[in-house]
Amino acid sequence: MIILRTKAERLSMIAVLNRNTTLWSINYMQETLYIISFLVSIDYRNETLKGYYMTLFIVGIFFIVFGPVLF
Repeated sequence: MIILRTKAERLSMIAVLNRNTTLWSINYMQETLYIISFLVSIDYRNETLKGYYMTLFIVGIFFIVFGPVLF
């Protein structure tokens, strides 16, 4: 969780610094892909967490596709 929180903080800092630049989009994609790869590596045998992580995964895909467009 510490890793994800610091990644989110870095992501928000990147967004503020480079909101309208190509550099921001590239960094945004890299950070989002890192978080998604982290979630995919989690063991899915725990059924209570499975739905939660799959929701985060779908939201992550949405932000990869629409994030650079929306922001």
